[in-house]
Amino acid sequence: MWGFLANTDISYDPQQIDAQTCMAWMDNYRAGLSHQQQLRMFNQLDSHDTARFKTLLGRDIARLPLAVVWLFTWPGVPCIYYGDEVGLDGKNDPFCRKPFPWQVEKQDTALFALYQRMIALRKKSQALRRGGCQCCMRKIT
Repeated sequence: MWGFLANTDISYDPQQIDAQTCMAWMDNYRAGLSHQQQLRMFNQLDSHDTARFKTLLGRDIARLPLAVVWLFTWPGVPCIYYGDEVGLDGKNDPFCRKPFPWQVEKQDTALFALYQRMIALRKKSQALRRGGCQCCMRKIT
């Protein structure tokens, strides 16, 4: 997902892949796992060991909602690193471990609302919690 949306890999090397390549990589990874193993995958956009995904996006911040939707709709367990839900940024450790911005005026309330909607949708939908995934692509000409 980093390569597709943030144009970088886990080593922070530039990597630009298209949607078709991203889906092929993800499908290839899932092909080696049973459905039950897929449901136990630990899905995260970032963690205490990485730069925050928002920071990786740089000027492409409009891609952040796409990543959040992926996090909650992809098979597995969505994991939210504290502060992601309110738009906390930060480069590599220790900057990815900033204090939580408790003041509402320092929070991205639209992003927080998206997280709330996605959590509610996933909680309501057994298909999102227990189902599989079929990726469909449409070429735009």
